[in-house]
Amino acid sequence: MDTIVQNGKDGIILKDDIRRLENTIVGAVAPDFIAIDLKGDTLNLSKFKGAKVVLLEFWSSYCSPCRKSFPFLKNLFQRYHLKGFEIIAISVDFSKEAWISAVEKDEISLWHNVPVAEKNIPGQIKPTDIKANYYVYGVPLQLLVDKNGIIIGKWT
Repeated sequence: MDTIVQNGKDGIILKDDIRRLENTIVGAVAPDFIAIDLKGDTLNLSKFKGAKVVLLEFWSSYCSPCRKSFPFLKNLFQRYHLKGFEIIAISVDFSKEAWISAVEKDEISLWHNVPVAEKNIPGQIKPTDIKANYYVYGVPLQLLVDKNGIIIGKWT
């Protein structure tokens, strides 16, 4: 593209989308993030590096396929958690109330539950928010991260 287009609004958005997409391909190092979980604890992906395999489960309260997968994930979690498997459920909901209600109703507080961004509002995304570095084009989206922090699986 011409440099005028590259430096224009659409070019900048496209460059950022490509950067975030490259961050989420199999073989990429999963970008670290800082998020506050529903228990009020600070969580970052690097905390698990070297110790656990982590499933990043992008979902929303309004996504029926997402919520239908939770019984399977509960089974997986209960079976492998003590062997070094962790789940971080990342809500893309705009409504905190809908997100919390779904977590309670589906009984998924077994694992970490965090929002995709502190404020899921365009223009208010911080560089440490998950949304700043992960390309989430739809849910459900699952990324499996190995103990070295490398994305080894991706499913939509």
